[in-house]
Amino acid sequence: MEYSIPLEIQDLILEAADSSQHSTLRLVCQRWNVRIGRIIKKKYRELPNTDDAEIKKYCGKAYKAPGPELTPFLIHKAVYEFTGRFRIKEDWSQSINIYRVDTNFGSEDDPEVIAETLKLQEYANDPVFIADTTKPRTLCYPIYVGWVLSDPQSVALAALGGSSGHSFLATKKNSRAPVDPNDKDYLKPRNTMTVADFVSLYVQYTRHHEGYPPQVKKGGKFITHTGMWAPFYADATPETLESVKYINIKIVHMG
Repeated sequence: MEYSIPLEIQDLILEAADSSQHSTLRLVCQRWNVRIGRIIKKKYRELPNTDDAEIKKYCGKAYKAPGPELTPFLIHKAVYEFTGRFRIKEDWSQSINIYRVDTNFGSEDDPEVIAETLKLQEYANDPVFIADTTKPRTLCYPIYVGWVLSDPQSVALAALGGSSGHSFLATKKNSRAPVDPNDKDYLKPRNTMTVADFVSLYVQYTRHHEGYPPQVKKGGKFITHTGMWAPFYADATPETLESVKYINIKIVHMG
């Protein structure tokens, strides 16, 4: 391709492009493909390497830390840095109720709430997870994303083997189908939960279920944990455990 636009201007155009345009822009030429790939990756980060004690404290004894070798994907910073403090509105334009961010701010709105809301709006259509190209391993398990609470009652419940939270499938590949080691469908953007999907589910289940605050109080925070679900069946065989594993990203409310 012969460039008639200075490279610096091209980069500004690519930086300003909406994420929905990335797939088309990547087809223009090899340079644009590489550049878009770098722009996309800047919005993601590696998962935290949580130890087993931390996982079990909040999620229950059926979870263990999978380690980086079993998590060949990156998480969107908007979800990793999620605060739970944003404005929302209900959208009844479809057959089901969907919650979206509300940018109709007033003078009384908290600047932190405004910043979080605008960030979630900007990245609404981005997938929550993308493949980490620096890791050669194919993702063999579906990814779930969800949250648990860190209050004393929830921690006590986790110690008894229960869980105080909710988890939602973030990758839509049929987990019961045979796993093809060359199949990367789990992390194709069209098969992965978007940031907007995550926001809608979070609001839906924190707003209507007792014990889940609709908004994190100022000073509260979330910590992201990566866990592998592997129930401690007394008579489990390696094949049995292999069939029930999945990666679970827990957004733990520490307030």
